[in-house]
Amino acid sequence: MNRSHQAPPDPVASPVEESPGPAPGTTVLTESPPASEEARSRPELFLGYENSKKALESLRDWYTTWNGRLADRSVEVSYALIGANWAVFGSRDQLLDEPMAKISLVLVVTFLGLNLALTRIGTQMLQRRYYYAESNSSRWDEEYQEALGTRTPWPSTRAIDGVGQLLREIRTWMPLAAGVFFLIAFSW
Repeated sequence: MNRSHQAPPDPVASPVEESPGPAPGTTVLTESPPASEEARSRPELFLGYENSKKALESLRDWYTTWNGRLADRSVEVSYALIGANWAVFGSRDQLLDEPMAKISLVLVVTFLGLNLALTRIGTQMLQRRYYYAESNSSRWDEEYQEALGTRTPWPSTRAIDGVGQLLREIRTWMPLAAGVFFLIAFSW
Protein backbone atom coordinates (compact mmCIF):
# COMPACT_ATOMS: atom_id res chain seq x y z
CA MET A 1 0.00 0.00 0.00
CA ASN A 2 1.59 3.22 -1.11
CA ARG A 3 -0.06 6.08 0.73
CA SER A 4 0.73 9.71 1.01
CA HIS A 5 0.16 10.95 4.55
CA GLN A 6 0.32 14.38 6.05
CA ALA A 7 0.92 14.72 9.74
CA PRO A 8 -2.26 15.73 11.57
CA PRO A 9 -2.14 18.97 13.52
CA ASP A 10 -1.28 18.57 17.18
CA PRO A 11 -4.61 19.05 19.00
CA VAL A 12 -2.86 19.71 22.29
CA ALA A 13 -0.02 21.96 21.33
CA SER A 14 2.14 22.83 24.29
CA PRO A 15 2.59 26.50 25.00
CA VAL A 16 5.91 27.98 23.99
CA GLU A 17 7.98 28.72 27.05
CA GLU A 18 10.57 31.43 27.02
CA SER A 19 14.01 30.14 27.86
CA PRO A 20 16.44 32.12 29.94
CA GLY A 21 18.77 32.24 26.92
CA PRO A 22 21.92 30.43 25.96
CA ALA A 23 24.66 29.71 28.42
CA PRO A 24 27.58 32.14 28.25
CA GLY A 25 30.14 31.19 25.63
CA THR A 26 27.77 29.09 23.47
CA THR A 27 27.04 29.70 19.81
CA VAL A 28 23.39 29.89 18.82
CA LEU A 29 22.34 29.08 15.27
CA THR A 30 19.21 30.94 14.29
CA GLU A 31 18.82 29.14 10.96
CA SER A 32 19.79 25.72 9.71
CA PRO A 33 23.00 25.90 7.77
CA PRO A 34 22.44 25.56 4.04
CA ALA A 35 22.90 22.08 2.65
CA SER A 36 26.17 21.58 0.86
CA GLU A 37 26.18 21.28 -2.91
CA GLU A 38 27.02 17.59 -2.53
CA ALA A 39 24.07 17.02 -0.17
CA ARG A 40 21.69 18.69 -2.61
CA SER A 41 23.00 16.79 -5.63
CA ARG A 42 23.24 13.37 -3.94
CA PRO A 43 20.72 13.20 -1.05
CA GLU A 44 20.94 9.40 -0.92
CA LEU A 45 24.46 9.80 0.54
CA PHE A 46 23.10 11.77 3.48
CA LEU A 47 19.55 10.51 3.95
CA GLY A 48 19.81 7.07 2.39
CA TYR A 49 17.07 7.78 -0.18
CA GLU A 50 17.03 9.28 -3.65
CA ASN A 51 13.74 11.07 -3.04
CA SER A 52 10.72 11.22 -0.74
CA LYS A 53 8.87 8.52 -2.71
CA LYS A 54 11.72 6.06 -2.08
CA ALA A 55 11.67 6.97 1.62
CA LEU A 56 7.90 6.34 1.74
CA GLU A 57 8.34 2.99 -0.02
CA SER A 58 10.98 2.08 2.56
CA LEU A 59 8.57 2.96 5.38
CA ARG A 60 5.90 0.76 3.79
CA ASP A 61 8.36 -2.12 3.50
CA TRP A 62 9.41 -1.74 7.15
CA TYR A 63 5.79 -1.68 8.24
CA THR A 64 4.97 -4.80 6.21
CA THR A 65 8.02 -6.64 7.57
CA TRP A 66 7.39 -5.77 11.21
CA ASN A 67 3.66 -6.44 10.96
CA GLY A 68 4.46 -9.90 9.55
CA ARG A 69 6.96 -10.53 12.34
CA LEU A 70 4.37 -9.56 14.93
CA ALA A 71 1.90 -12.03 13.39
CA ASP A 72 4.47 -14.84 13.36
CA ARG A 73 5.98 -14.22 16.79
CA SER A 74 2.65 -13.89 18.57
CA VAL A 75 1.56 -17.35 17.38
CA GLU A 76 5.00 -18.82 18.23
CA VAL A 77 4.85 -17.33 21.74
CA SER A 78 1.33 -18.71 22.18
CA TYR A 79 2.44 -22.23 21.27
CA ALA A 80 5.43 -21.88 23.58
CA LEU A 81 3.13 -20.82 26.44
CA ILE A 82 0.91 -23.86 25.90
CA GLY A 83 3.98 -26.08 26.04
CA ALA A 84 5.42 -24.28 29.06
CA ASN A 85 2.18 -24.61 31.01
CA TRP A 86 2.03 -28.35 30.31
CA ALA A 87 5.75 -28.80 31.08
CA VAL A 88 5.56 -26.98 34.41
CA PHE A 89 2.26 -28.36 35.67
CA GLY A 90 2.63 -31.83 34.19
CA SER A 91 -0.95 -32.98 33.93
CA ARG A 92 -4.40 -31.69 33.12
CA ASP A 93 -5.50 -31.97 36.77
CA GLN A 94 -2.51 -30.02 38.09
CA LEU A 95 -2.97 -27.40 35.39
CA LEU A 96 -6.67 -27.00 36.16
CA ASP A 97 -5.90 -26.68 39.88
CA GLU A 98 -3.78 -23.60 39.22
CA PRO A 99 -6.06 -20.61 38.42
CA MET A 100 -3.31 -18.43 36.92
CA ALA A 101 -2.22 -21.22 34.58
CA LYS A 102 -5.84 -21.68 33.49
CA ILE A 103 -6.12 -17.99 32.74
CA SER A 104 -2.89 -18.17 30.76
CA LEU A 105 -4.22 -21.03 28.65
CA VAL A 106 -7.63 -19.44 28.18
CA LEU A 107 -5.96 -16.25 26.92
CA VAL A 108 -3.74 -18.20 24.52
CA VAL A 109 -6.57 -20.32 23.11
CA THR A 110 -8.83 -17.27 22.82
CA PHE A 111 -6.04 -15.38 21.08
CA LEU A 112 -5.43 -18.18 18.59
CA GLY A 113 -9.14 -18.32 17.75
CA LEU A 114 -9.49 -14.54 17.39
CA ASN A 115 -6.31 -14.35 15.35
CA LEU A 116 -7.58 -16.97 12.93
CA ALA A 117 -11.07 -15.47 12.64
CA LEU A 118 -9.89 -11.87 12.18
CA THR A 119 -7.22 -12.91 9.69
CA ARG A 120 -9.93 -14.65 7.66
CA ILE A 121 -12.20 -11.60 7.84
CA GLY A 122 -9.34 -9.31 6.82
CA THR A 123 -8.39 -11.46 3.83
CA GLN A 124 -12.02 -11.56 2.68
CA MET A 125 -12.23 -7.78 2.92
CA LEU A 126 -8.99 -7.42 0.94
CA GLN A 127 -10.24 -9.84 -1.69
CA ARG A 128 -13.44 -7.81 -2.12
CA ARG A 129 -11.36 -4.63 -2.39
CA TYR A 130 -9.19 -6.27 -5.06
CA TYR A 131 -12.24 -7.30 -7.07
CA TYR A 132 -13.66 -3.78 -6.67
CA ALA A 133 -10.46 -2.29 -8.12
CA GLU A 134 -10.21 -4.87 -10.87
CA SER A 135 -13.83 -4.46 -11.97
CA ASN A 136 -13.52 -0.79 -12.93
CA SER A 137 -10.00 0.45 -13.54
CA SER A 138 -11.08 3.99 -14.52
CA ARG A 139 -12.95 4.39 -11.21
CA TRP A 140 -9.88 3.06 -9.39
CA ASP A 141 -7.67 5.59 -11.20
CA GLU A 142 -10.05 8.41 -10.24
CA GLU A 143 -9.98 7.34 -6.60
CA TYR A 144 -6.20 7.29 -6.74
CA GLN A 145 -6.13 10.87 -8.03
CA GLU A 146 -8.55 11.98 -5.30
CA ALA A 147 -6.43 10.31 -2.61
CA LEU A 148 -3.12 11.87 -3.70
CA GLY A 149 -1.73 14.12 -0.99
CA THR A 150 -4.52 13.42 1.48
CA ARG A 151 -4.65 11.46 4.70
CA THR A 152 -6.80 8.53 3.65
CA PRO A 153 -6.69 4.76 4.03
CA TRP A 154 -6.88 4.40 0.23
CA PRO A 155 -6.23 1.90 -1.42
CA SER A 156 -7.47 0.18 1.70
CA THR A 157 -10.63 1.14 3.60
CA ARG A 158 -11.27 2.27 7.17
CA ALA A 159 -12.84 -1.12 7.91
CA ILE A 160 -9.82 -3.05 6.59
CA ASP A 161 -7.44 -0.81 8.52
CA GLY A 162 -9.60 -1.26 11.62
CA VAL A 163 -9.36 -5.05 11.40
CA GLY A 164 -5.60 -4.70 10.91
CA GLN A 165 -5.29 -2.47 13.97
CA LEU A 166 -7.39 -4.86 16.07
CA LEU A 167 -5.20 -7.76 14.96
CA ARG A 168 -2.03 -5.88 15.92
CA GLU A 169 -3.47 -5.13 19.35
CA ILE A 170 -4.52 -8.68 20.14
CA ARG A 171 -1.28 -10.06 18.67
CA THR A 172 0.64 -7.88 21.08
CA TRP A 173 -1.34 -7.87 24.30
CA MET A 174 -3.02 -11.28 24.56
CA PRO A 175 0.17 -13.37 24.37
CA LEU A 176 1.92 -10.92 26.71
CA ALA A 177 -0.92 -11.14 29.23
CA ALA A 178 -0.92 -14.95 28.95
CA GLY A 179 2.82 -14.90 29.61
CA VAL A 180 2.37 -12.75 32.71
CA PHE A 181 -0.26 -15.14 34.11
CA PHE A 182 2.03 -18.10 33.36
CA LEU A 183 4.91 -16.42 35.22
CA ILE A 184 2.67 -15.72 38.20
CA ALA A 185 1.49 -19.35 38.23
CA PHE A 186 5.05 -20.61 37.86
CA SER A 187 6.41 -18.44 40.69
CA TRP A 188 3.73 -19.37 43.23
